[in-house]
Amino acid sequence: MFNLLRFFSLVSAIVVIAVTTAMVILYNRHEMNRLIEFGEMENVALTRSFANSIWPQYSSYITSVQETGGDALRSREETVEISDNLKVLAAGLPVLKVKIYNRRGVTVFSSDPRQIGDDRSGNPNFIRALNGSPASDLIYRDDGAADSRDMISSYVPVHTSDGNVAGVFELYTDVTALLDKVKRTTTRVTVGLFTVSGMLFVLFLLITRYADRILRRQHGDIMAAEKRFRDIAESTADWFWEMGPDLRVSFISDRFLSDTGLSRDDIIGKTYQEFIGSEIMHEEPEKWRQYEETLKARRPFRDFEYSVNDQKGRRRYIRVSGNPVFGADGDFQGYRGAATNTTLRRLAQQAMHDAMEEAKHANMVKSEFLANMSHELRTPLNAIIGFSDAIITEIFGPMTGSEKYKEYIKNIHGSGKHLHNLINDILDVSVIEAGKLELSDDEVEFAALAEECMNQVKTRTDKNGVRLYCEIEPGFPKLIADERRLKQILINLLSNSAKFTPRGGVICLAVRLDADGSPVFSVADTGIGMSPEDIPKAMAAFGQVGDDRLRKQEGTGLGLHLCRSLIEMHGGTMTVESEKGKGTTVTVRFPKERSA
Repeated sequence: MFNLLRFFSLVSAIVVIAVTTAMVILYNRHEMNRLIEFGEMENVALTRSFANSIWPQYSSYITSVQETGGDALRSREETVEISDNLKVLAAGLPVLKVKIYNRRGVTVFSSDPRQIGDDRSGNPNFIRALNGSPASDLIYRDDGAADSRDMISSYVPVHTSDGNVAGVFELYTDVTALLDKVKRTTTRVTVGLFTVSGMLFVLFLLITRYADRILRRQHGDIMAAEKRFRDIAESTADWFWEMGPDLRVSFISDRFLSDTGLSRDDIIGKTYQEFIGSEIMHEEPEKWRQYEETLKARRPFRDFEYSVNDQKGRRRYIRVSGNPVFGADGDFQGYRGAATNTTLRRLAQQAMHDAMEEAKHANMVKSEFLANMSHELRTPLNAIIGFSDAIITEIFGPMTGSEKYKEYIKNIHGSGKHLHNLINDILDVSVIEAGKLELSDDEVEFAALAEECMNQVKTRTDKNGVRLYCEIEPGFPKLIADERRLKQILINLLSNSAKFTPRGGVICLAVRLDADGSPVFSVADTGIGMSPEDIPKAMAAFGQVGDDRLRKQEGTGLGLHLCRSLIEMHGGTMTVESEKGKGTTVTVRFPKERSA
């Protein structure tokens, strides 16, 4: 229930604490500023004393130092002499460290030799001192000679007789005793302020007590509201949980029990390791290790997913979030949070995964069907080609009748051969996609293979008035590759160039070893080329570039795709460079292990 007395106590306490704390902070800040002003005055006086003794003798050395390494400055005789003089001057004084800077900001001298040579030109306090005004800070050090000491650090300018700043001293003086005195005074002021504020607080507390009694009558309504909240919490899809400081479950909503079929005895008083089980946790050890680190660090966590077996042994998936709970004195009291049953979502994800696997399987079945269909078509086509060959070559004697029949037979032969090549390409692609193509490792004399392939293409290039030639680097080794497939690659690439290179063009087959010993060959032509954005389409299966000049040429669009697949099966790569109207270069690289 709402407790006016408690509310007033809390609000009043906050106000009293806030106001009193603000007053203490303002007082402390005032005293600290006074301490810094006092320390700065002392440091300015000490600096003038040190400068009067040191500056006349060493001013020319200090002002002449350029940017140089600390080792060089530390080894200077002047550095040792300045150090000895300062030790004498600072004897009995609360001076912990002295630094001397020239106008360039170079640390010409420091009581801490490690800092000699440092560049302080960008330090705001140094810049202020260089402009003629001292600048100080209150600092605390717990390292080196100044262990657990409070100090005033002052940058003090050294003026020449004409009023110009010739250099800057930095002094660190010990004000630990003075600061302790300020702290003690601040403590007394704080106690006094809190005492007065406390008395006022008690006075108003007594006035408020009477009003608090009236509000107690509303306790019944508040309890009813709390019950309504519990009913709502139990009716949501989420459930709530609590763990004690020993990370054992101390509360769990009934919704969790109904979702899992577990009893309270299965959960209450147990750690998450005990009711989840080591078998499930060993499935994802890294995830559980991170979760345990989060709990040990007392950090909040969000959307942590795990699984648990229900009473019937079925896997249930849970997403849980939680926050650490701390007492008024900061002691850890456990965790509190909410959780959701994500089993249906996980099952939906699994169903989607299964559907994708089925789709992949269907794609494989499609490729296998295509392979079988190609085999079925190849047999009758072989017969067509064989019979037409017999007629064309007049194997049973000269043909009589019209020459038109012979022309028709030639057309039948050409069409059948074209379909035969088409089916061969489709069959090769389907076999590769099905992962059933096997390569043999032959020792291939590339020069002889190149000549054979060029001879097969030469009829077409000669007919079209295209120059075809080959350049093979001397000493090019034999290749370890499937000779039949390598020949298929070469003929495909040369035929492509022959198709798309107009009369007067040039096709070059260049063969060489790369810098790392990898075998490389390229087919370059001065054909019609294509734009860079069309290259990926040309490399895809059945891909044809949407150019009228390209579409006039026969083909299925399998050539480059098939070549790349065969090359990659050899462990190589194929790249295509092309420029519209200027030509195309296809480069094939085999790994150096393919050299015999």
